[in-house]
Amino acid sequence: MVDVTTVYASGWTLREAAGELSGILDRKQELLAIAMPSAPRPGRAWTRQQELGHLCDSALNNLQRFARLQIPAHLEDGVWRAQGYAQDDWVRVMDYQNQPWTSVVELWFALNRQVLRLMRNAPAEALGNAWLCGEERFTLEWLLVDYVGHQQHHLKSIL
Repeated sequence: MVDVTTVYASGWTLREAAGELSGILDRKQELLAIAMPSAPRPGRAWTRQQELGHLCDSALNNLQRFARLQIPAHLEDGVWRAQGYAQDDWVRVMDYQNQPWTSVVELWFALNRQVLRLMRNAPAEALGNAWLCGEERFTLEWLLVDYVGHQQHHLKSIL
């Protein structure tokens, strides 16, 4: 399962987080310029390519969370109950390592453009809705802000 105890949020407002994500998307060309992204890295479990794939998986899973937390049919008293995801298994099953680097970068970029769109359009009344994962409870607003910190954390390692 994904470790939902790792916190990446840095005290930004939602608007500040959206600005940060917009800046992250501006780094697409830097990602495309990486030489040998599929090469092993000493002391790292994933190659750069797999790590960016992990960010794609994060976007895929979080887009589901972000959308469901805004749709009343998925909520019970403002709460959506669901488990996390097994991140290592996702990276393996999605087989990012054997895809063209440009395909992984384009997927990451497209998914995060959608996250940014959703983030900018999230209605204020939905921001307090919560995802309940086991005993942990996370509001939509917290998840959106933390998501951006997670992107930054991994991109620092990749770049």
